[in-house]
Amino acid sequence: MKMQPLTVAEQYWATRALKAEALLVAQENHKEEVKRLEHVQEFKKEREFKMLAQEYREKHAALEKLLFVLALLIILLIAVIIYLATHYTRHSMLMQHKQHERWWSAIGASHFTIPILSPFTSVVEQETSVIGSKLIGTLAAVIACLAYLAFRHWLKRKPMPNSSFPANVLVQLRPQSHAL
Repeated sequence: MKMQPLTVAEQYWATRALKAEALLVAQENHKEEVKRLEHVQEFKKEREFKMLAQEYREKHAALEKLLFVLALLIILLIAVIIYLATHYTRHSMLMQHKQHERWWSAIGASHFTIPILSPFTSVVEQETSVIGSKLIGTLAAVIACLAYLAFRHWLKRKPMPNSSFPANVLVQLRPQSHAL
């Protein structure tokens, strides 16, 4: 059974009640929509954080591999230096044994002083090598450049995910307008 407002005061209060009910329904709808949008945005943010975490884990793993390779390279270089130092020592000892004919090697000196020139001047016997220091330095520089270019090419070939751009991480919400 419907009641019709008869007086002006009843019509006024009925109109206010209808407006209040309409505003209440609109407010409830708005709150539900905001909650739904918040849930969607939280889901998107959580998914993007997972993607970023996965990307950082992959980058970290690649850097660990690079660090491992570089550590192995350093160990290899140290081993080469130790080998060359021991080889040079062995070679110099062999050269000393071959030079027993010379009078200064008999006393164990690798250099001798000529008193006519000066009491502080000495003549040092020069040992020559097939591979000189200039060639070793040049080869080391070329190998270092090639290694740098190889690592750069290797890192450049890896695909970069698009999620690392700040524009893709931040999601902007546009405010929704509700007309009553």
